[in-house]
Parts: sequence; C-alpha cells; structure tokens
Amino acid sequence: EEALETTKNVVWLPLTAGEFEAAPKVFELFGGKVIPLNLPDAYSLNEGKNGRFRREANIEEQEKLHTEDRELAQKIVLELEASWEMKGRVVGLPLTFKIESGDTIRLYSFYDHFLKAFRDLWKRRYEKTGEWAVVVADNFSALRLSEDDPILGSIPEATGRNLGILLAWMVSNGRNVGILTRILTHSKDDLDYITTGLFRQFGLVLQFEHNEYSWVKVFQNGEVYADRVEVTLPKSILSLVGRREPGQGEDEWIQEVSSARS
Repeated sequence: EEALETTKNVVWLPLTAGEFEAAPKVFELFGGKVIPLNLPDAYSLNEGKNGRFRREANIEEQEKLHTEDRELAQKIVLELEASWEMKGRVVGLPLTFKIESGDTIRLYSFYDHFLKAFRDLWKRRYEKTGEWAVVVADNFSALRLSEDDPILGSIPEATGRNLGILLAWMVSNGRNVGILTRILTHSKDDLDYITTGLFRQFGLVLQFEHNEYSWVKVFQNGEVYADRVEVTLPKSILSLVGRREPGQGEDEWIQEVSSARS
C-alpha cells in the first residue's frame, strides 16, 4: 500500500504463488491491473515419458516454453506502450500478476523477459517526462534453485540466477532509467547468493526480526541507522489478507508465523 500511495506507476512481481497472496486484492482496490499467468513447466506436459528420454524431452520442451514466455512478456509490454500512446498518459498501472500455475521455472523466465522489456519502455518514458516507476520483487529468496534438477537439469538454477542478476542490476542502476527497485526477501544470505555486496547497494533496508512484526531494524547504505523502530500495518491491508489478532473481534488479525527473517 505504501508503494501505491507514493505512485500509481508500480509493477509488483510475486515470485511465489500462494493461496493468500494479497497483491492482486490490493491492486484491485487501487484500481490496478491484475494479469493471470498460467505457465506450467515442461514436466507437467510430458508426463508418461520415462528415463533418459523423458529428461532430454523435458529440457528441450522447457527451452521452447521459455521462448513462448519471452513472446508473451514482450506482447504485454507492447500493449502497455500502445495504450500509453493512445491515451497520452500512463494507463494499466499499477500492475501485478496472479499466478495460476503454481511455483514454476517458467514464471522466472517470464519475469526476466518482462522486466527487461518494461525497463526499456520506462527508460524512454523517463527521458521524455521525468516520471518515476517502482518495481517490487516479492520474494527474492525463491530464486535459490537447484543446479542439478533431476528433470530439468541446470535450467532452474540458471533461470533463477538470471532473474536475480537482473534485479540486482535494477537495485544498483534502476534510478538511471527512472525505476526505483524494492526487494522483499527472507535474509541477507539470499542477496549474497546472487551477488556479494548487493546488500550495501540498497539505500534503505528494513529488517523484521524472526516472528516479530511490530519492530524493524533499519539500515542505511549498508550501515545500522536504527536498532528498533516500531511499524504499524494499516487496517486496510490487514482486512484484505485476513490476518487476525486474538481478542479484537471481527477486525482482529493473526500474523502468520514465519520460518525465517524477513
């Protein structure tokens, strides 16, 4: 909500599929656009094949599907650009995606191509108007994938890493093209997995301690700025995500217990 109140020019990339993913609901509340994504991986399309042939067939099919992902991503961005030219202003933002196919490798392939195309589009927009956009990636930790997958080989690791490297570039250089990049993740280790030193590239970091969601530790330019700052989640968000706190009646909320730092 804070990002949407800053600007309507927001693109939110949910990197994991969840039944209780709140982004689509919040974006609809703000009049944003939600695009459904159904991007199953090759193994779900090649069921019934076995052994060596199955692995090779899956890898070959997955590579073809990644080409389709690129075409879909570029099509969406081209449609955005056409609508901006027709209306004479930015429309179709804020934008997020509703993942219908679960956590798949193709999702990261799609995001990689979409983000590159959107970055180039917004660069042209920024040079003309000086308008800013915000890109949010939630949850960066999901990009740590197997480099020796029994079905898809090295494709998962390479695809996740490519998207991670692109997001790292956005953190360091996005301002040059008018894009502010925000990353949600579980721990600093997730950032180091993609590239060491990425943590220090963030101008501001808010670290929620394990199972503690009312206080954050604040880092500025990689250094501790404040050890303990109280934060309050707005009621509008709490009601949307359905979290309830004991003893507060119908408006109460419960914060789901996390297994790691955020």
